[in-house]
Amino acid sequence: MSEAGDGRARVDILLAKSYDPDPRVRRTAAALIEAGYDVRVLAWDRSGKRPINELDGPIAIRRIHVRSRASRGWTQVFFLLVVALRLLPVIRRRRPEVLHAVNLPMLAVALALVPFVGGRPRVVYDAFEIHSLMGAHRYPGWLVALIGIIERYLPRLADLVITPGEDRRRYFAGLGIASVAIPNWIAPPAMIPDRAAARRRLGIAHDRFVVLYAGGIIGSRDLQPIIDHAARRPDDLVLIAGRGDSEKQVTAAAAHVPNVRMLGWVAEPDDLLAASDVLYYALKPDHPYAAHAAPNNLYQAVAYAIPLVYREHGEIAVAAADHEIGRSFSDTRSLEIALEEMRDPARNAAVRDELRMLQPTYQWSRAAEILIDAYRAGTAAPREAVVTPAQEASTSLVVLTRIWPTPDRPSVGSFVRARVTGLPGIRVVRPRIPRLPRLPLYLLLLVDLLRVRGPISGIEAHMLIPTGFVGLIAARLRRVPLVVYSHGGDVREWRRLAAPLRLASRLVATRADAIVTNSKDTAEHLRELGRDPIVIPPGVDLRRFSPTPRPPERRVLYLGGLNPGKGYDIAAQLADTLVGPWLRDVDPGGVPALMAAHDVVLMPSTAEAFGLVAVEAIASGRWVVASDVGGLRDIIEDGLNGFLVADGDFAGAIARVPDYDPEVIARSVERFSLERWQSEMAAVWDGLRRSNGTNGGHG
Repeated sequence: MSEAGDGRARVDILLAKSYDPDPRVRRTAAALIEAGYDVRVLAWDRSGKRPINELDGPIAIRRIHVRSRASRGWTQVFFLLVVALRLLPVIRRRRPEVLHAVNLPMLAVALALVPFVGGRPRVVYDAFEIHSLMGAHRYPGWLVALIGIIERYLPRLADLVITPGEDRRRYFAGLGIASVAIPNWIAPPAMIPDRAAARRRLGIAHDRFVVLYAGGIIGSRDLQPIIDHAARRPDDLVLIAGRGDSEKQVTAAAAHVPNVRMLGWVAEPDDLLAASDVLYYALKPDHPYAAHAAPNNLYQAVAYAIPLVYREHGEIAVAAADHEIGRSFSDTRSLEIALEEMRDPARNAAVRDELRMLQPTYQWSRAAEILIDAYRAGTAAPREAVVTPAQEASTSLVVLTRIWPTPDRPSVGSFVRARVTGLPGIRVVRPRIPRLPRLPLYLLLLVDLLRVRGPISGIEAHMLIPTGFVGLIAARLRRVPLVVYSHGGDVREWRRLAAPLRLASRLVATRADAIVTNSKDTAEHLRELGRDPIVIPPGVDLRRFSPTPRPPERRVLYLGGLNPGKGYDIAAQLADTLVGPWLRDVDPGGVPALMAAHDVVLMPSTAEAFGLVAVEAIASGRWVVASDVGGLRDIIEDGLNGFLVADGDFAGAIARVPDYDPEVIARSVERFSLERWQSEMAAVWDGLRRSNGTNGGHG
């Protein structure tokens, strides 16, 4: 990681609150500063009243004033956009090495700003909240579902994800997101205020039983039970400290209960904690967030040795399973029993002793060590990703593709992988999560394309639409040439696409710097879109295929899988071996052996933009029986290395296969070598370099 002028790596912590201060952010920033990082907190002040610049000890605070309020729902996106625009010049001036985003809205801001900051800062996602669960009772179902989708996929773009506890780490692991648990532990204060003195300062009688809630006053918190308890027990005192979007409702509920004090936000709660007999914490039992809560109250209870009265959920349940931290409750009766038990001085003292025993384990200094180790491992270098190579190059070509071989589908997109095989200076951007729905998949491709580090000479997009459209946006933003390679299926039925996709297809075809395609047949479709393409058929690594003696008996091979367009129904009646996608996928490395074990390769396709299988079969010295369609006409010389069947009589064509010489057959496809394909593509890029004055020339 590069460093600031004073030798310290710069970290900007993005916070969607005004920093009053936020206890976890304060501890995180202080730990990073102590470890040698140059830390600044960039906070969104929705009131517009807090100082723009402020110091909290060694922590520099810079506030962005954009007036808004909490719980706006989806309309908050517009305010967040304004915040992002105002943050950009502030961040660009400093050029931090790390953007540390606290919670999901700021993660979206951080990822959006990364391409424009310069130097490609690492992104750390501090996932303190689970927003889809937090908002389940406040927002309409469609918005909660959308937040859930974003929360499932956006964190995968971060270089490091940290969570406030083990339960939360397991939750994200269930979504397929690796994270590091940084517990929200609190160091016991060096000096806890004297209980009697604290009560005198707060005006509380020395013998009064005091219940404290200190935290957010929001929809998920269930404060009504403790307010109802105060009404039943007027001798007890209930203190509620905090603020949030439910503050008005809670204040109204407590208005007629004189022994409930609404204290608002208390920045330094030491006196409150020292004066209280128990801490109260409960989420509404039917709230989805209840199962994953990681409350500060638990760690305050340990740090100040104050018994908890709690509902068992989240991290509290994890701690309560092994330690006596107070008493749990589930309803009104059990709440009264729990409070009565904690009212007993002996039982209260016993729980306090147990909590003091936990203090060496629940130390923030231990959590800080985990944080720093995670930071150094997760932000010192890019995490393994599909944008390769990770190191910067002087200039490089970026190949953009949606299709790429995967362990379960090794043959899909193998021709794109062949395109870049053995060529230096090429980076590949492909889906991180191949099975994503289309819209988020292409949005993530665009994000990854914009995040490619260093200068690039151009973008080569494989498929006209939607991949080519993504490439066009990125190429214009990065001011580099765009070459689109159309493989046929993306344009064959372009007239049947929805109107927006037809418009996008024509836009890409006419605005790309060059359009290349695989066959004369595909070229005709592209001319309908207003562009005369360059025809460069894809190549095959002919070193992998060599002619071998024919098997003693006729055996017919079909490799099209279950795709009806490949003629599976016909092949099922005529072929001895049927393989391919969704049937029995074959790794490309196993194809030569399959070819050698058969003497006829059957391709009864209804349409075929090119037909790499035909090239591979002929290179293996095998006769091809194929439909007289598309790009197959460019490959098969009828009667010399195969038959082109126009009348549908594939059985008759197989019966007429001659006693051919595999060596002669193989020589007929030397023009389809991988080296020829890469060389001709390099010539296209060289031509663009000469005409545009850009760096290029990648084969």
